[in-house]
Amino acid sequence: MFRSYYLKSQVAYPKKVDFNSFKHFAPEFYNMPRFLFVVLRWAGLVRPPKMWRQLLAHGFDILLLASCVDAWVNVLSDLYFPEKKITVAFLSAYAVSLVMWLTMRRQSRQIASLLRRVQEINSFPFEKRVDFLMLLNACTPLVYPIFLILCSIQPQNSDFYVYGYGGEQILLMYVKNCLTYLVYPFTVNTIALLFAFLCLRCSHSLRVLTRKVDQSPTDAFGLSRQLDVLRSRAKIHQVLLDVQAIFSVPVFFLVVANILMCSSIAGWFLVKEWEETALFLRLEFAYDGIASIVCAASTLWIAGGLPIEMNKFKEAFYQKTHFRLLYYRTKEEQYLKKELFYAPEFVLMGCDILSLRRSTILALVGTLLTYTVLVMSSNPSQIPLQ
Repeated sequence: MFRSYYLKSQVAYPKKVDFNSFKHFAPEFYNMPRFLFVVLRWAGLVRPPKMWRQLLAHGFDILLLASCVDAWVNVLSDLYFPEKKITVAFLSAYAVSLVMWLTMRRQSRQIASLLRRVQEINSFPFEKRVDFLMLLNACTPLVYPIFLILCSIQPQNSDFYVYGYGGEQILLMYVKNCLTYLVYPFTVNTIALLFAFLCLRCSHSLRVLTRKVDQSPTDAFGLSRQLDVLRSRAKIHQVLLDVQAIFSVPVFFLVVANILMCSSIAGWFLVKEWEETALFLRLEFAYDGIASIVCAASTLWIAGGLPIEMNKFKEAFYQKTHFRLLYYRTKEEQYLKKELFYAPEFVLMGCDILSLRRSTILALVGTLLTYTVLVMSSNPSQIPLQ
């Protein structure tokens, strides 16, 4: 009996997978970064099967909403920013991040179905790196507020966290900073890591297919081999269609939230000198600025690699079939090449507005700098930092 169970388990799961580590966890998601999946399940992005976990996920949503409202009340009540336009951009980044998260939460069933379908294509060789980045993203809201508190222990700075009523409430300051960083950048980085993982896995699978086509001998690359390759490509393409359907709106909000944060920080230093800024604000702006730039740029860079890999696959497939036509005169295989090359180029889009290409990075940087300077130069009504 034990032997039959062992054989069944070997058929159901590859040998490289430690089945014991997943039998009480999620066997259907065995081939993805484990810590990333843990965060997705506990946060409710992958619908948990148990009722108490669903209640916990809804509680997390309410916590994010309360934290976003608290950030708005803190900033608006204290008027800590020297320009109202900076305040609007800064607070809008938190509001857009919350909308992005709730949009993803509504698609928890589709995300779970997508992650199951991803198991059918080649695994990504750098899944441990994704887990490390997710661990770093999860620890930052707990660790980084400590440095902010140490730098804002003066009464005039700590009043900002208690609505201006005074008093050095260190524990309250720490909790509120943690919750604020959960809204931004934790939620934004979590969605970005999930999206990047899916895109990188599809890119790696396309790269493996391209290598397979290149290494196949011309005489052996017959109709059956071509059909196998194109079937594998069709699976990848179907995954990408699901990624487009699920992430179109959230990724657009992700980029917008990061742009708003960058514009608020850039606008601040257009009207304030670095030496005039409080130390804890320097740290906060440095962290938020670096996080927003890296998140937006890496998301566009990784998503923009998909059309490049698809074009490389098309070129390799064309070269191989073209040589077969020249040397073996296999005209019956040409309809496969026509179907592949007549297909439109696949590019991920954000709300059918933002093209997720690598060239978009430069366009966004130019747009950000231009409009930030134009907005800040119009009616400059500065409010002193007191």
